[in-house]
Amino acid sequence: MPSATQLTQMLTVYGYPSQAFWRAFELDALSRVTMERPILELGCGNGGFTRQACGTVEVGIDINPRAVEQAGKTTAFGTVRLQDARKLENKPQFATVLANSVLEHISDVQSVLEGCFRALRPGGKLVTTVPLQDMNLGMLFSSPAWIRYRQDRLCHVNLWSLGEWIATLHKAGFDVTLTERFLSPQQIRVWDCMDGIAVLGTRRINAGGVSGKLTKALPGAWQRLIYSSYSRVLSSQLKDDGSENGCCALIVASKP
Repeated sequence: MPSATQLTQMLTVYGYPSQAFWRAFELDALSRVTMERPILELGCGNGGFTRQACGTVEVGIDINPRAVEQAGKTTAFGTVRLQDARKLENKPQFATVLANSVLEHISDVQSVLEGCFRALRPGGKLVTTVPLQDMNLGMLFSSPAWIRYRQDRLCHVNLWSLGEWIATLHKAGFDVTLTERFLSPQQIRVWDCMDGIAVLGTRRINAGGVSGKLTKALPGAWQRLIYSSYSRVLSSQLKDDGSENGCCALIVASKP
């Protein structure tokens, strides 16, 4: 389970508590995986999470031009490219491919996994985190309408069981060597309470984004006070490790 320190790290990256809360669990899960270099990160975003999880990676790709532009201004990547993860080169050059909360958003994910297999050296690893369909059991409201609304706003197109992810990875040629569940239904409920407010607005302009930007515009001392307050309130919700009934999974798969 993540520490209050990891939660605070994520608050400094994202500003709004719901995103920081979720990412803290991913950061904790990834901290227990050794990632050999060179690393390729799919859906790298602006590099904020990458800096905390890996320091730097050799190559990052993203389909969002604005994210690529922002990532290029950081020290998180040796190289960052505008590229579709479904169109990876047929060249085994990486020891690790990292996909943190990315694969659930991509249609035709089988082609992505097959591309990852081609891009990895023999013995290389795909390291990924994904939400599972079990997250629907922990949502704030159990009504089908709320769940459809939330999953639509989250842009989840592959919300599968752990077994389905394992089978899909096997189909792409991988051996699954590690699975670890995290984020319990109770923690998902806490997250959904916060994030349900955060997504009010449009996809581009919403309450969470505006709140995070306003917080980051404050003087450093005020930011630290706000992040410390969030951390104190949420720290009690970090204690359940979710290893038995977690609604998300860390999966490590190797190329034979």
